[in-house]
Amino acid sequence: MSYAAGPVLTPAQPMLVMGAVAVIISFAGLLPSGAGPLPAQLLIGVAMGVALTHGGYGFAFAWRRLFTHRDGSGPLAHLLMLAAATVLFAPLLSHGELFGHGMFGATAPVDVSVAAGSFLFGVGMQLAGSCASGCLYTAGAGNLRTIWALFFFCAGSCLGSLN
Repeated sequence: MSYAAGPVLTPAQPMLVMGAVAVIISFAGLLPSGAGPLPAQLLIGVAMGVALTHGGYGFAFAWRRLFTHRDGSGPLAHLLMLAAATVLFAPLLSHGELFGHGMFGATAPVDVSVAAGSFLFGVGMQLAGSCASGCLYTAGAGNLRTIWALFFFCAGSCLGSLN
């Protein structure tokens, strides 16, 4: 099995992309005039997603490449990104606020529900062939098979947030 850096386009994908762009632009245009920066943020987010998709970026891909091709550049980039985030956020968290807004680390108790949820997440990853970010990546690249996994991931997240 070969792991290409970016997605391979099928004949249906350009039409899917054009349709998605039309829907996003229409959605951004239908937002109320008081929506502030939301339409611009939506378009920036979509542009970033397209750039990351076509750049072949992904957490799972980088680590899989480490084990299959002994290429550690992806995990090294992840570690550097984590180090930069730590260096940038640690002073902000210790200060306790940024621009007048309180900042604190999110903590939650670990119990049986975390273990059960982790197990179910692992089963879902094996059935879908990817984790949540990989599922978003492949669905965004036009792989319709992962839409089911994405649907159940969203449903599970909603149920989990209610608990």
